[in-house]
Formats: sequence, structure tokens, C-alpha cells
Amino acid sequence: MGILQNGTWCHGFGSYGGFFSTTGGITMGIAILLVVGILVYLLVSRNRDRQEFQRFSFGSQKQEDTSQALSILSERFARGEINEETYHRMKQQIHDQQ
Repeated sequence: MGILQNGTWCHGFGSYGGFFSTTGGITMGIAILLVVGILVYLLVSRNRDRQEFQRFSFGSQKQEDTSQALSILSERFARGEINEETYHRMKQQIHDQQ
């Protein structure tokens, strides 16, 4: 509890000073650190999500490329451009590149 001096309440070291200004400064410092921490967390999680999306996208593109390569290989084999041994060897090479 403060003391009454000249009609105003004083808390320790003068009006609006001392303990209350210190705790106000500490509270503001904690609030700023909390906001900065939340911003850092959001930026890091956003970057992580973007990397996972890119990894998924590139994996999907690789599967499409593999599927297209196998399709072309099957067509060449069906037209008689390559023999069965070459077909199986090239098919294995395509699968090994995944």
C-alpha cells in the first residue's frame, strides 16, 4: 500500500515510479520476447511446410518421368525396335534411377 503525500498516492520511490515502473518494463519486455518468439516459430514452420511440399512435388514429377519412360520403352518393344533382353535391361535401368 502506498503512502499519501500532498494529496497523491506515492508508491515507494515517488509517484508512478519505483516498483510499478520496473514491473511494467519487465512485462513489456516479456511481451516483446513472446511476440518475437511467435514470429520466429511461424516463419520456421512455414519454411518447413514449403520444403515438404517441394519434396512431394519433385517426387511426383520423378514418378511421371519414370512412367513416361516405361511407356516409351514398351512402345519401342511392341514395334520391334528393341529385343526382349534389351527391353528388360533398359526397364531395370529406369527402375534403378528412381
